[in-house]
Amino acid sequence: RSLASRLPRGRFHTRVVRMDLDLLSLLRCVKCGHPRLVLSAEHIVCAACTAFYDVQPPGIPRLITHEQRQRNAVHEQQWDKMPLADYEHICRENGPVWQAIDAVALKYCSGSVLEVCCGHGRFLDLLTRNPRVKRAVGLDISVAMLRAAWNKGHRFLIQGSADDAPIQSGDLVTVA
Repeated sequence: RSLASRLPRGRFHTRVVRMDLDLLSLLRCVKCGHPRLVLSAEHIVCAACTAFYDVQPPGIPRLITHEQRQRNAVHEQQWDKMPLADYEHICRENGPVWQAIDAVALKYCSGSVLEVCCGHGRFLDLLTRNPRVKRAVGLDISVAMLRAAWNKGHRFLIQGSADDAPIQSGDLVTVA
């Protein structure tokens, strides 16, 4: 049987999924760990266990197990409900502390970098301007924060849990 024939039918509305295929090549299935995920018309599908994952508009893959989602539900809702202006105010208030941390962290960032809990992309902004960084990938539990990062121009974004990052082993040089 083909992979498509094993997918559940009738539960989903039809929409065409769009996402960066270079990002897809970095991902792994969070259910079984398999490194080959396939982009179907509506989902990302694991070639091994046929687990399927949504891609949130405008193109953010959501790779999180049901258990992780339940465990992180309160946290996700808290960040999704926070007005962006409030979050940016927190960033400004903590600016001097984050600048000191950023200066140290950036010394170690090179190649492909994963920022865990990337929020609205404040540190991703710095990573993308660093000539030693070839690719900056953001991971966050909050789709609202990821959409804010998307609106700032970041495209390598993943909605998932920091407990089990859906990234293939060996594909990244630095985790920040």
